[in-house]
Amino acid sequence: MLLANRIVLYAVSHSCFYGSIFNHQRLSLGTAEQKRGFHKVLAEGLLISSRNNDIDVTLEILCACCIFRCTHDIDSRILRMALAKAMNSQSNDWSISPTGVAIESPSFFKVYHTTLVGSILGAVINEKKYTS
Repeated sequence: MLLANRIVLYAVSHSCFYGSIFNHQRLSLGTAEQKRGFHKVLAEGLLISSRNNDIDVTLEILCACCIFRCTHDIDSRILRMALAKAMNSQSNDWSISPTGVAIESPSFFKVYHTTLVGSILGAVINEKKYTS
């Protein structure tokens, strides 16, 4: 399965970021059928990355779900699982581990990217224009 490839999931999430200029430009997903298909890709990517405890990719796909306003189209159990895994990866210092397990006193290089993506997700969720 192509979506099981971490590089493909990164490509999908980064295409969402760049194509929407980090959600400052609304993109059309085409027909209703194409939109459903894209939402399915995001849902499957979220499920795969969550099950693999790949919190970095999980957070990126969650960002894409918010950017394309499709969280209502994804099974709430998948969303809850992804968010719970991300929250369980957060340490007391607010850093987020990419492996699904919080790391106390982590080195910057182990957690900076996942923590950055978690911050982007928080910003996307908190912006009123992103939550329609």
